[in-house]
Amino acid sequence: GIAVKYLKCGESSTSGKIPLVFFVIPGNPGCIRFYEKFADSLFSKTKIPVWGISHVGHSKLPSVDLTEKDKYQHPGREDCGLSRQIALKVDFLRDEVFPVAEKVILVGHSIGCYIILQIMSKLDGKLAEKVEKGVLLFPTIERMRLTPQGKKLTPMLANARWLFWAVEYLIHKTDVPVAIESYKPDLFSSEPSIIETVADNIASHQVADSMTYMGLQEMYEVGLRCRKDDDLVSKFLSRLIFYYGASDKWCPYDFYEKMKLEFGSRPGAHIEVADQGIPHAFVLTHSHQVAEKVAGW
Repeated sequence: GIAVKYLKCGESSTSGKIPLVFFVIPGNPGCIRFYEKFADSLFSKTKIPVWGISHVGHSKLPSVDLTEKDKYQHPGREDCGLSRQIALKVDFLRDEVFPVAEKVILVGHSIGCYIILQIMSKLDGKLAEKVEKGVLLFPTIERMRLTPQGKKLTPMLANARWLFWAVEYLIHKTDVPVAIESYKPDLFSSEPSIIETVADNIASHQVADSMTYMGLQEMYEVGLRCRKDDDLVSKFLSRLIFYYGASDKWCPYDFYEKMKLEFGSRPGAHIEVADQGIPHAFVLTHSHQVAEKVAGW
């Protein structure tokens, strides 16, 4: 099997099936530990268990005392691409979540929102009915290569991925928390545990390779994609909640305006924009604020 880190926050009050579970699908980097404060806050406000799973290859594997035969191996690229990540999420939900949860609210962030749409399209019958809602936070579900960040990163992901590996190598060879704080001291000011998360989970050239490989596939698969290519938004609109950033360089404000114009008047549509100041990478500084918003829905 493939080793992957997952998160479970909050215990069910019942001995049988859990009535409702939030299930978090991260962005990229896709280490679920980045979402711990968000999950803790969401559970404290709703008393609904919050589970989540990392993307395959986006976390360093634990150092445990195993035989050489059984030692964890970092997954190969064939398991770290976007389509494979989607398939593995579907498998995890079918095998681990749906058997014990009566209903599930999928909560996606960034590319996790695209993954949610694909998951919903692949489920059928009673399993499809288990998905009560899909909450799409700062959704990168279209035209990623045309966004300000996409224009910057696509050439690097396509032609110079070694730069990311080099940065990871240098961080790995230094005192990671000190290196990170020296590089961007204000970035982690309100979420200090993020520094330890980077040090413990993603400061590895293997993880950097997995993240950038998936990122490159995002640019090819979602980079020039228009929503009308598969019309999944129309199909699932009444079960979706969209939450855009006011100044998001991955899904700009005009994406929100076009979504609102096209779908806002349809029955069941729920399309909002975040308060100014909440960034795309909200888990770094605004976990509690976004959790409060999700809890209110």
